[in-house]
Amino acid sequence: MVETNDVMVMEIEGHPFTIEAQFNKTVDALKAILKTQPITVVLQDYANIEKCGRLKLHLPKDERIYQVHLGDVAIHMDDQLVIYYGTNTYTMSPIGRISNDMQLLENLLRSKRVVNVRLSMVKPQSTV
Repeated sequence: MVETNDVMVMEIEGHPFTIEAQFNKTVDALKAILKTQPITVVLQDYANIEKCGRLKLHLPKDERIYQVHLGDVAIHMDDQLVIYYGTNTYTMSPIGRISNDMQLLENLLRSKRVVNVRLSMVKPQSTV
């Protein structure tokens, strides 16, 4: 089982973003993989509202119909990572929402047709 104090981080073109993760079986499976190794994927623009790319693995589905917004991260089908920068309603397995530097996130996603992404788990920095 993944420790709850670990943080999921998504680097987009080298810029780190923290993901506030959902609680579901898709996230549990993804975190378990990320505890052993990071995942890299190339995401391409789709419909001017999202970036998506095929993972080299399959995750269990926990699909829901929900309205997506800037910063939402999801898995489509069982093998496509998606990051949204527009609004729409979809059936997806939610992973979570990026929770920092939304202006930089939007600029990166809107200004590039293709982005390189690296997902990893990190220990939170302790505060003294």
